[in-house]
Amino acid sequence: MRSITVVGDNAYTLASALILKARYRDYKISVIGSYKSKIKSGTTTQVFKDFAGLCGIGMVPVMQAGKCTFKWGTKFEGFTKEPYYDFRLGTPYNFDMGQYPFLYGKVISEKLPFKKLVHPNLIQSSINKGNHPDQFHFDFKGVAKHLKKLAEEKGIEVIDDTITDVLVKKNKIVSIKGKHTYTSDFFIDSTGEARILIKHLNPTFHSFEEYLPTNEMIAFSTKDPQDYNCYTTVKRMKAGWLRSFPLWGSEEHRYVYNNKYISADEAKKEAEKVLRVKINKVVVDKFTSGYIDTPWIGNCCAIGNSATCIEPLEETQEGFALNQTFVLMHYLTNYTQEDIFEYNAKSYRLTSNVRDFISLHYLVCHTDSKFWKELKIKISDTLKNKLKIWKHRLPIAEDFRDRYLIFDAPHFIRVLYALNLFDHSKIKKEFNDLNFLVKEVATAEWKKYADSFKYKGLAHKRYLEYHYFYKDE
Repeated sequence: MRSITVVGDNAYTLASALILKARYRDYKISVIGSYKSKIKSGTTTQVFKDFAGLCGIGMVPVMQAGKCTFKWGTKFEGFTKEPYYDFRLGTPYNFDMGQYPFLYGKVISEKLPFKKLVHPNLIQSSINKGNHPDQFHFDFKGVAKHLKKLAEEKGIEVIDDTITDVLVKKNKIVSIKGKHTYTSDFFIDSTGEARILIKHLNPTFHSFEEYLPTNEMIAFSTKDPQDYNCYTTVKRMKAGWLRSFPLWGSEEHRYVYNNKYISADEAKKEAEKVLRVKINKVVVDKFTSGYIDTPWIGNCCAIGNSATCIEPLEETQEGFALNQTFVLMHYLTNYTQEDIFEYNAKSYRLTSNVRDFISLHYLVCHTDSKFWKELKIKISDTLKNKLKIWKHRLPIAEDFRDRYLIFDAPHFIRVLYALNLFDHSKIKKEFNDLNFLVKEVATAEWKKYADSFKYKGLAHKRYLEYHYFYKDE
């Protein structure tokens, strides 16, 4: 194999091409897309920084092109009595005994409230120099424009075209056609739910409707806020939830809901009432959460929403696509049918990890609207078994054996604790059974962490102005 063609119209299409070029320098890598995606903005997981490091891409110009703001984590409002956070501040929670996360054991045993667990830099939305978050809020159209330039500099051919026809023979793609006809040894479908390439190879789609209840969203912008949060806010609404985050120069919102309970116009009115603003324009986007069971068929592999579309509660689309490419790049040189089977099985495990984590957020009972009253979420057999185990002990790394999973033990610990799904007496006993010296270390490390709370960083917006968006008038 000497050539790979990636088809799609988003930032992670180009990012996937750049990953493959970094791995297969002498291959001909091409990207074909029209770059007319409706939703312009979103948030990244830590995977984007991994991608930039692998490809030797400087983050400062990417952040400037994408009107970037920093993201410490996600704040969930209205799901429980008190807000809870899924955050990415590592210290001191990266201390383990073997695999046991003993500092989580300490704080959960003592029933510390969530605000005690979270560093004030997140809650107060401040940044310390040299201690940046590894997640971001991006204008993905700006990022795509920058990545396109980088791709061309690295010898990737970027073609503006829309594929309208696909020729298949013996379960392989022979050629694809838009304004011109294109051939390649291998094709990657990054076209989202349209699945412009992979659908011609007849994969089977499986819906996640019974696990994840939303199917439509409106996206809109409001004026530049006076201060920027260092987190994404997810607020429970009548028929779903409202996601809000800052970009440089604006605030972005997505109301994600089930359209059986509310229309786009009704969602817009509710958002206006909650945000106390007048919304001039919304973009409506329908989606179906689910996956295809064979994302790699023949000489074509689907990534991102082409392979797995999951509601954007945790904004995993970009990270999932990049992780799929990280896996795929190790299989391509001399691939066999066994490699394809292995990749597809791996892809499903990555998918189920995201599905199970997001479905957790819906397990708390709500009774204030028809949508939440009628909500009945099915829990996968895998998650059901894990919840039985985790009720009596904290999740550990062994429970997440696969590399490239988006969500790991700390993510699940935080949400399980917030939703009160632990048996506190069992978690306390697990911690108390530790070697007393380890508990002493836990106390010392916690004190060191708590003492760091007094070192408040610079306000988020001001920090960005000084370091990334300063203009000498």
